Amino acid sequence: LHCDVDDASSVIEARRAVAETLGKPPCRVRLLAPWGDLADTPDGDLRGVGVLQVYVLPDPMERMFADLLHVEHFGDLSDWREIRLNGWQQLTALPEHIGSLSALE
Repeated sequence: LHCDVDDASSVIEARRAVAETLGKPPCRVRLLAPWGDLADTPDGDLRGVGVLQVYVLPDPMERMFADLLHVEHFGDLSDWREIRLNGWQQLTALPEHIGSLSALE
């Protein structure tokens, strides 16, 4: 993936540009410089940073769904054939990618 952030005046602006390129909300994108996460310096200057690594955080709904089912990642549910949702009052919607769990009946 190539996203030019040379003209970005801050980490926040660069994160927005990368998020737009990925089609993700900026809150799910983290930028990593060689010395660490740039979230600690959101107004920081990007001059001299060089190549950035991008980390996309899991979808919050997928994370909650995985937690409720006691699995580490939403993708760990790919082999499940059945999920019982009885008694899940805190679940107000299903994850966007629930349809990718093709083993569900």
